[in-house]
Amino acid sequence: MRRKGVSPLIATVLLIVFTVAISTIVVSWLRDYTSDTTSSVSDTGQEVIECAKQNLKISNTYITVYTATGISDIKATLRNTGSVNFTISSAYVYNTTGDFCNMMPSITLVTVGGVVNLANNTCGILTATSDFSRVEVTTTCGISTDFVVADKPTLTSVP
Repeated sequence: MRRKGVSPLIATVLLIVFTVAISTIVVSWLRDYTSDTTSSVSDTGQEVIECAKQNLKISNTYITVYTATGISDIKATLRNTGSVNFTISSAYVYNTTGDFCNMMPSITLVTVGGVVNLANNTCGILTATSDFSRVEVTTTCGISTDFVVADKPTLTSVP
């Protein structure tokens, strides 16, 4: 009984075809992967550049504490001193124990050179002027978040 096998020539041709097919699949996948990765890195880089152009300043912070009612009237001014527009995602006033009240304005888009007034007249976390810790504003800035803390507010207590 004689066994027949694949001739060496056919085996070599099949091996070469198989190798070329696998190589084509790997190269195609690698091209798509590197293209997607390059695009993602490019988008992230643009976001970082735009975030670097943002600059905001909180000033004119006024806090009046009504000690009889325990309610505070808090006002602050936010100015865009950067070279791009930005959107406010949150604005809070904090006391020294970490409690906070929302100060989110109705207008959240701040244009270059623009000013937005932040206010809250129903906050009950400040029972004395010494309770004030900071005003904090966060912008929607892609991969990073910017926090700006107000310096030297004007504090008043009203009995």
